[in-house]
Amino acid sequence: MGISESVNTNHEDLIGQSDILNGNSSSSNGHGTSVSLFAGGKTDNNVGISSIGFNNFIRGKSGGASAVIQLAQNGVKVINMSWGFCTLSQNATQIYEAAMNEAYSNGAVLVAAAGNGAFSCNLGAEAYHYPAANDKVIAVTVVGHLYELNDSNPLHNNQKDRFEAVGNVYPFTTYNDSVDVAAPGRHVLTQVVGQSTGNYGYSGGTSYAAPIVTGTIGLMFDVNYCLTQKEVETIIKLSSRKVDNLTVNQAFYGKIGSGVLDAYEAVKMAKDMADDFGTVEVKDRVLYRPWFYKLVTAPYKIKMTNNDVTGGSKLKFKARNNIEILSGDYYPESGGYIDLSIDETLALDCPPPPINSANTSRKVKTKINESQGKNLVGNYGLSIFPNPTTGILNITNKEDLNAISISDITGKTVYSVKEVNAKELKINMSKFNSGMYFVEIKMKTGAIHTQKMIKK
Repeated sequence: MGISESVNTNHEDLIGQSDILNGNSSSSNGHGTSVSLFAGGKTDNNVGISSIGFNNFIRGKSGGASAVIQLAQNGVKVINMSWGFCTLSQNATQIYEAAMNEAYSNGAVLVAAAGNGAFSCNLGAEAYHYPAANDKVIAVTVVGHLYELNDSNPLHNNQKDRFEAVGNVYPFTTYNDSVDVAAPGRHVLTQVVGQSTGNYGYSGGTSYAAPIVTGTIGLMFDVNYCLTQKEVETIIKLSSRKVDNLTVNQAFYGKIGSGVLDAYEAVKMAKDMADDFGTVEVKDRVLYRPWFYKLVTAPYKIKMTNNDVTGGSKLKFKARNNIEILSGDYYPESGGYIDLSIDETLALDCPPPPINSANTSRKVKTKINESQGKNLVGNYGLSIFPNPTTGILNITNKEDLNAISISDITGKTVYSVKEVNAKELKINMSKFNSGMYFVEIKMKTGAIHTQKMIKK
């Protein structure tokens, strides 16, 4: 997970869980350090704060748009940009556009702070901020999170789901049609910028809302590394909680994104996409904006309930088994469409996570255990894909494999090979009966790895 700013990797909440791409750690606690704590600060060390991104690994790099490109080129899956500008020339806007497109083409999910309204832009609270306004970027604004809505206490102005704080004369948070989602970012605790490590205080702004979304996306990749960038954005939007229809927010209708981030639902939907027999639920959505929603990477089943799809909304959903429309109205207008299809050959056949960061073994293990029912024995970099398979099953490993056997659900061995003495093996399962099998892999070290897999 990338933070496109200078980061103090020796901070008590980041040490051992962060590094700098082609550079050195900052010796001070600047803005980037405070931002990083929301995305991936340690949550179980009895110091500092608890971040949204449990065990997310942070890779920092300062340098603005150039840093974003470099992080993407080095394989960082999601990059946070808690900075931006609203008074750019046409040429500068095009430069940012090209930079974001370049980073996106390298496979990175891009997340940016939407802007702090009149506080950060003299053009007003509705002005576009770049890079947030780029269509390849997930732009994040702020909502309240602390007190109940309509709390009568005048000191309780940070109310849940309310876009602007009670009593604000000028909007200090950006709202416009480029905003994609909202997250908490008002009166939140973090390292005080410019002060020594361990000095924590309350602050606010979209700079701190954005990394909460970034950290959530890190968790989504942890349970499903095969998600595409558009699927990540789709899940964030479809799992959010709509709030612009609340009376206190109606002045900002259509300008504060799809709703408030729901981290639990987002991670759950990502996991449901990867589970062998998972059901992805799309429910209670009001979709009318000209956004493209895409879910195609091998979900088993998609269930659509109580959705209102109109306007220019574009939906492209695929599933391996079935797609059910149980209730709702689905009538997109000019420019919109709904494309639903079943493809039994869909499979999670993306490359395995890289083996080059301090927390790789944890990430591989989490991804394998939770999203595909695998168990990793030791830090081998073992990958078995695609699963489910219709034909060739690929087994790759950092070290030489020793022996491999496959048994059916009765325990009968249906395939075995000894003395593989190679780091890769391809098994043709096209003639195997459809069903569940168990693959047992013996390492040269004597360790044994067993994994469930599905033959379609």
